[in-house]
Amino acid sequence: MWATVLALGTWACSVGADGLFGAGPLRDRPPAGQASRGALEPAFAAGLPPEPSAGVLRPTASPAARIAGVVSSASKPNEPGLGVSAAWQFGRFLGTPAGNAMCKVVGGHHACSYEEVRAAEQAGELAGLANQTFWVSRMSEVVTVDGTTSPPGPGGRCNDWTHADGCHGLDGEYGVIAGGAVSYVFDPDTAFDGGVTNHANGIGCLASRNILCCHAP
Repeated sequence: MWATVLALGTWACSVGADGLFGAGPLRDRPPAGQASRGALEPAFAAGLPPEPSAGVLRPTASPAARIAGVVSSASKPNEPGLGVSAAWQFGRFLGTPAGNAMCKVVGGHHACSYEEVRAAEQAGELAGLANQTFWVSRMSEVVTVDGTTSPPGPGGRCNDWTHADGCHGLDGEYGVIAGGAVSYVFDPDTAFDGGVTNHANGIGCLASRNILCCHAP
């Protein structure tokens, strides 16, 4: 799927009053009047997506169902919340293992990969979910963003969901469910070298989004 990536301005980090890092030009949706991101245009035009919600999964008779549930609160995974930051943390776990642990609380086995989400989407499993955004863990699929070939990499997963600031040149790919339609925002440069080089492309790791949970393969 195509997505237009907004240009990133000067790479500048700042520390807020709460001690958390932030970044000036990083943003998760285009300001009014700017170009929208390809397939996301109808959602943004309608003011979507709304704040993430836990959603409700429709019962499915398929024994091969992939989606087990949705996590929208890191502190209480089995309760509705306002989303999980890009630095996943649960108990003693950080990053992807934390996402897997949260998913076990809601009856899943692990945090879904992008490839699993796409398979679930094609099987109609996302049709019962409320409007929301969710983090995307692209592990194997190569996509094209504005003519640029983009293989998966930690730079598109906020360093495997361990950073929630704008100071490491990272991005966090994500998906949007709006009105039953599913779209994705991809990072054209998913490299990560520890923050030595700025590989960020305006998607950023400062938002809070849901985590889709999958059953065991």
